[in-house]
Amino acid sequence: MVAALTLTAGSAGAAALGAWAPTASARADLSGPQSLLVPVGAEPDGSAVSLDASIWLPDNPGLRPVVLLAHGFGGTKDSVATQAAELQARGYIVITWTARGFGQSGGRIHLNDPAYEIADAKALVDLAAKRPDVLLDAKGDPRIGVMGASYGGALGLMLAGSDLRIDGVVAAITWNDLAQAFFPQAAVTGPESTPAGRRSIAEPGPFKQVWASNFFLSALAGTGLASPSTKPGASATNQISSCGRFDPTICALFVQASESGTPSETLLTLLREHSPKPTLSKVDAPTLLVQGMADSLFGLDQADATARALDGSRTPVAVRWTDGGHDAPSSNETDELAASYTWLDHYVARGGAKDSVLPTPGFVYPTAATRTGQSATLWSEAAYPGLGEAPAARTTSVPLRITPGSLGGASQRSDSGALLRPPGGQPASLVAIPGLAGLGVSLATYAIAALPGQSVAFDTDPITDGVTVVGSPTVELTVTSDQPTVTLFASLWRVAGDQPNLPHALVAPLRVPVTPGQPTTVRVSLPAGTYDFPSGSRWRVLVTSTEASFANDRIPARMTVKADSALTLPLGAGTRLGGTDTGLDTETRSAL
Repeated sequence: MVAALTLTAGSAGAAALGAWAPTASARADLSGPQSLLVPVGAEPDGSAVSLDASIWLPDNPGLRPVVLLAHGFGGTKDSVATQAAELQARGYIVITWTARGFGQSGGRIHLNDPAYEIADAKALVDLAAKRPDVLLDAKGDPRIGVMGASYGGALGLMLAGSDLRIDGVVAAITWNDLAQAFFPQAAVTGPESTPAGRRSIAEPGPFKQVWASNFFLSALAGTGLASPSTKPGASATNQISSCGRFDPTICALFVQASESGTPSETLLTLLREHSPKPTLSKVDAPTLLVQGMADSLFGLDQADATARALDGSRTPVAVRWTDGGHDAPSSNETDELAASYTWLDHYVARGGAKDSVLPTPGFVYPTAATRTGQSATLWSEAAYPGLGEAPAARTTSVPLRITPGSLGGASQRSDSGALLRPPGGQPASLVAIPGLAGLGVSLATYAIAALPGQSVAFDTDPITDGVTVVGSPTVELTVTSDQPTVTLFASLWRVAGDQPNLPHALVAPLRVPVTPGQPTTVRVSLPAGTYDFPSGSRWRVLVTSTEASFANDRIPARMTVKADSALTLPLGAGTRLGGTDTGLDTETRSAL
């Protein structure tokens, strides 16, 4: 599924091309799609826009439910053709389309603007409602679901928040708040037990420069050299420029952030408005969220925030973690796609009541395979517990101390260390390059992650009793700096013998205002995922002053970092899903 629905930008985007690609072939006896142009709202300059769309029709007569199938950033309607054919074979009328600003559709890229891309999707719902072969719940109200990943996943959530005709949503590897995604903040506040859970502090985090650049590369790669008149449905806004087909306002704001390393309030406001977060309280369509642990673009925290909002408004929601994402393929792609189809079958095809038993477990998560080449082991729980808000019985803590030798050969046992930020933020530590794992490339990264003078590390003693961590470990750090802003990057490593390795190629970035010379304590939410902590293992929290995939502060700084707390670990309590048992609804599917 991610193969067709996700972002396809540069090498990092290409890394996701294998994730969620279905292995089951669609029925060969079904008819191909019917192509059409769908007129939608004009661009801000008045240029007319039409979408390049297709409709996939089942062969059997009768009234049918509909699925809108959205593609990822940089893709087109052709990207989702395999999934469209599979849904067609299940008895759905499937509508695919190329989003404005891409492929043969007209217009510019507005990053899921409610006034443009989301309004375009509502026009497709209207189109479905007028068809004589579509099952209606009421006049003008088709039985309809929406499915998509990344760019398409956010569209599905936003469409459900603005159009109550949507009956079910499957949203994968996508964002809750685009401002938080591009300027992530791992410094959190709020008690663990509050309904809102962990909340990032208000200060925007460091700019996710590499991913932002990949978005622009993808938009430029899709520009082509044809004149606008040679592209069906295209408008004069397809002219080639340094912004590709991006809306010029969005382009200018991102370029400004790239130059300064910090966002303007205008950019933050725009990104928040182009996100599911503002309208999630209006979503009543049951929603399945599939989010990746191998995802440096949209992490598990994004799905966590969405799940909390939906649960708060009593909307049925299930969460499924995958060991894939934007950075690497999933080892359980077939199961994930099957769960997605089961969700749509239950709530869209069969019109399952919102108070019915969920057709999939409330929470499914993977742990690493025991042998090379195996799929990750899957576990389930009845309800999603959140990233770290488990009851006390499901948490444990392990003490931390400064790592001997992490300060240029020092051997003292302590709880604090000093580090520098170099002028210009270069050279920068390199924990991982987004998408590299998906290309089958690996690096012995610790030596270039823990640069001398720019890093400090804290180790646990060997773990006495083995545990499985499910969620986001936390640690409290006290930082002191000679500058008014502290920017740090934390990562969690497993140390086997003397060799550290990184279970998840992710960092937790934090950027906090401080009073120069005065200590400031922050709680850091480390990269979320599942971690196997076997008995006797040792774990390391590495803190660096720079990171190569982010825009680093350019002003030199001297800092000290002290570990003020133990490493707090949320524990898993799932039941193993064995063999072909994926925990899906086993109700016999009637003909649609």
